[in-house]
Amino acid sequence: MAVSYDEMANVLQDLENQNMPFALAATTQTLAEYGTRARATFSLGEDITSATHTLFSALRTFDDVPEITQIVVELFPDEEENSAYRNRLIKASSVVME
Repeated sequence: MAVSYDEMANVLQDLENQNMPFALAATTQTLAEYGTRARATFSLGEDITSATHTLFSALRTFDDVPEITQIVVELFPDEEENSAYRNRLIKASSVVME
């Protein structure tokens, strides 16, 4: 599930209300705010460059955690510098929340 920072609080609350164990892959800043709510976390780093390099590592890491039923990944804003990351994440996601 690709989720923008603006939608993160609502999406995580919905998952918690459904008692759905989830993992969160996000920037260091977003993990500082929301990481304690997730069953597992993965830092995408501080910026779009590190996030682009670590995106698939995060997804593979969570594949090995059987109790995780949903993976939430921070979706960066729709700006040209974020296009490669967004393209990869959106193609890999079942749901996109912006």
